Amino acid sequence: MNETLQALRCPTQSFVGLSLRRVALGSAKRSLLLAVLAVSMAGALGGCEFAPEPPPRAEDTPSPLIVPLKAQNAEAAKLYRVVESYFDEYLALNPIEATELGDHRFDDRFGDYASASWMANSLGIEQESLEKLADVDRKQLSGEDLITYEAFKQQRELEIGGYRYPSELLAINQFCNWPGVFAQLASGKGAHPFRNTRDYDNFLARMDGFAAWTSRRSTTCARRQQGRRAAEGRGRAHAAAARGVCEDRESA
Repeated sequence: MNETLQALRCPTQSFVGLSLRRVALGSAKRSLLLAVLAVSMAGALGGCEFAPEPPPRAEDTPSPLIVPLKAQNAEAAKLYRVVESYFDEYLALNPIEATELGDHRFDDRFGDYASASWMANSLGIEQESLEKLADVDRKQLSGEDLITYEAFKQQRELEIGGYRYPSELLAINQFCNWPGVFAQLASGKGAHPFRNTRDYDNFLARMDGFAAWTSRRSTTCARRQQGRRAAEGRGRAHAAAARGVCEDRESA
């Protein structure tokens, strides 16, 4: 009753009080809604599994074998970049050789030797290096830089020429071959280290690579046998043709 009389006496004050109560009630509702929404989002995000960031590739890590060299001029610096880039790409394609040289970035790989993609990639880095080397002004080089240029250029040309011959079809050398190299690596007395858990995990992965290479090698051996039989067949045909020519000459 007193509140009613008070409201009648001062309606403005009553209206203001009512408005403030409504504002306070609205703020409380919004706060509660935001709290419920936050809890819901936290629960939803908690059930999600975010994919971890992929580890950096071994190729993106600089080789510990590369020693910074002081270039005499800009052309020498360009030459060093070409040589170092080739060397890094070569080690990635030949991981066992990298291990033997003391570069353990690729210890978890055996190598994709003799496959079509490996042959193409190996030839590719040879050709690409020669193309990059063509941008180096040989006249600006002298001393050891010039020797490096000449030796590097000659070796790349020889390697490219070697790809004209299908060396992947050659028989396995009984003295130097990948199964023998792999056995030495596994013995613990070779180049592959066995110092910690990671080294053992790397070798397990390298074993998988060796198994894959063996499977590919079996296919390559079948191709080699097919090629040999085809060559023998052509040889017999040529021999028969030659005998026929000789007989015709003798009868004439």
